[in-house]
Amino acid sequence: MKSKYRPSEIVKQEYVGKTHYVTTVKLGGAYDGTEQEGWYETMIQGYKGEWLDYQKRCRTLDEARDNHQEAKLYALNIERPGNGKQ
Repeated sequence: MKSKYRPSEIVKQEYVGKTHYVTTVKLGGAYDGTEQEGWYETMIQGYKGEWLDYQKRCRTLDEARDNHQEAKLYALNIERPGNGKQ
């Protein structure tokens, strides 16, 4: 998947499990009109390219890395048979 972010903004982007893509990036200035320059954001994309209802923002790189790991576990849990979230 091609990223719209510059390499310096990407913390980590990777496919997780069979159907999900987890992305953690550093947001640019005034990204969403809230002046959150320097914040980090983690989101999960599904197999059809749709964004899941999952988003975490934080201020530090260490928190961003932790959020990325949490998102990976969340995505893997969705793929577990019988959980009914697909």
